[in-house]
Amino acid sequence: MDILYQVGNLVVDQPMRHRGRQPRNNNTAQNLIQENRRQIGERSPVLQDCVATRIEAYEVVGRLMSTFGNQRRHGESIGFQNLICILKCLGNDTHAGVQPALRQTARRFVEVYQLDAQTIVMEYQQARKLMDSLLLPLLNAATSTSDSAREFSVAVAAHVLGQLDPLPAKYLCQFMTRDPVDSVAKLARVSLKKLNGLAPDLARPVNVTYINLSLDSDVQALKQEMENRTAIVACSMDVSSDVAFSLLSKEQFAVAQTISAMQNDFDTYIRDCGVYNRLTKGSNFCNGTDSKEHFCEICYENVSGSQVFALACQHYFCKECWGEAITTAFGDGESTMTSLKCPRHQCPERLTRADLEVLAPNFLEKWNNAAIKEFVLKSSDHSFCPGADCTVVANIASDVTKNYPASCGLCGTSFCFQCGKSPHRPATCDIIKRYEAIMQEFSELEHIMKECPACFVRIQKNGGCNHMTCTHCGHEFCWVCLSPNWSDHSCNIFQELEQQDDANRRARFFSHRVNAHRMSERFAREGIKQLDDTIEDLARKIYVEDEEEAYQCIENGLTVLADARNFLLNSYIAAFGLNRDNVYKHEFETHQAQVELLTERLSQLTESLEGESFKAGEEKVFQARLKSILLTSGALSLYIRRVDLFMSSFMS
Repeated sequence: MDILYQVGNLVVDQPMRHRGRQPRNNNTAQNLIQENRRQIGERSPVLQDCVATRIEAYEVVGRLMSTFGNQRRHGESIGFQNLICILKCLGNDTHAGVQPALRQTARRFVEVYQLDAQTIVMEYQQARKLMDSLLLPLLNAATSTSDSAREFSVAVAAHVLGQLDPLPAKYLCQFMTRDPVDSVAKLARVSLKKLNGLAPDLARPVNVTYINLSLDSDVQALKQEMENRTAIVACSMDVSSDVAFSLLSKEQFAVAQTISAMQNDFDTYIRDCGVYNRLTKGSNFCNGTDSKEHFCEICYENVSGSQVFALACQHYFCKECWGEAITTAFGDGESTMTSLKCPRHQCPERLTRADLEVLAPNFLEKWNNAAIKEFVLKSSDHSFCPGADCTVVANIASDVTKNYPASCGLCGTSFCFQCGKSPHRPATCDIIKRYEAIMQEFSELEHIMKECPACFVRIQKNGGCNHMTCTHCGHEFCWVCLSPNWSDHSCNIFQELEQQDDANRRARFFSHRVNAHRMSERFAREGIKQLDDTIEDLARKIYVEDEEEAYQCIENGLTVLADARNFLLNSYIAAFGLNRDNVYKHEFETHQAQVELLTERLSQLTESLEGESFKAGEEKVFQARLKSILLTSGALSLYIRRVDLFMSSFMS
């Protein structure tokens, strides 16, 4: 099928003289190309010659595809280069005289691919990157001004991409159900019904709720949740609610884990919780009702029984000394209030709320507040917002990965639910900590300025897109790896070498990519701040029918872009923490490359709005650009969610 790709190049190069590469050992293609050259010669062809040549080329491509589809051996690969070529032709070649032949050729392509879905799946397993190269041309065709291109994109999504990766195929068809052309929208609806069974919906995003401790109603709700948990443990283990609080505190207030730990080793667990004597010897040994004198081990005086208090550990202290010990503990801060123990040296017996009611009832309110704070700090499904002086507590389901990003609605702080740092999914908190320690030795300067690999002039990056063009020599290259091969470019996989300096080389590899995406994220967020000026500038050049709609579309695109950059930089940190023999490593790198591919595409779409001058009358071009931003943003968000779920499944 290499011949189809070669003939496709011939089509794309029209109407200028043919510059395509020679096909390998195929007389039919050779004759076609030679005849085309003979007819065109060295002159600039007239329009009629160009149209006729393109029609002939499309017809030949269609016949060759049909012939190959009927005669190929089982398992023989078709190749996606041909589909990509036809997608580009449908979007670019909009001449009315050419469209019938082009549509007929496109239908033949779909028929052949549809006949042998097994070959497509087998080819996909062997060449995932080839499928990635299909994704962007498919998105471009779906937002083309050509009705034929959009219709063909739906057909390819349903019959080709749907066999390889049903999730993005389903998303694209869902997007196309809103197409203004009825035939395209109808085809999308029919295709969507077929894809629904192949692509199950992704799990819904984790629901994070927020509690404001400055509101009495929220405090009462949080207190009620804490009391409900203590009541369950108290009832299950036949203990008081005060003892249940101490038992839960050791297991992060997780009810099931607390009960299980007590059942596994009852004596050890209650000893560690400071309630061993209370549960084995009964309640307090002396609570001030005894008439007998006792010796206070703090002031070394004999004190009457009514002025003495002892916990179940039987260590006696006068109430005055108890009061001083409690006052000192409460003065040290809330963190020590609920963990106050017997004043005897190294005695683990714990003071409970009931004891406090007898010894220092004036501290009960502070103790209650401290208990709520301890519940939030230790509970694995609650987390304080790290914002300055913020009183908000985030709450998350107990059965989800805890390094989930949270965003406070009160102070606007975004943070990792587990560690309180900036959100860093899909990297775990431990990997972030290790990465930060290792990367301290690397300078930030080398990530801001680099030498052009062609002319060696120092270049400073001033945009988010990693596709660089040297202003001195015009050389195009990738900012991350300096490769000149930008088309369908991917450089997310580290090549392991058995060298002594491989650890440093590996750290530098990931450091470069983390900092490149961090810088690009900063540019995207700056673009959001400058969006008013961008829309105003566009409105001066062309007629923007709905400025508010355009604003929302671009703002959403830039927000998705910034979030994608943040996700990618943390995905490289996560990759840095993976062992080279990790069984999920290759699949993760494949997913990561897909997200990076879409991110760079969205970056190009949004940044081009700032520097591109739309001419008067190009409103349709501008609307098509907005549609591309909308479609690509949605696809990128979908891919990020899928990678996030995949990473959570094996890194948690």
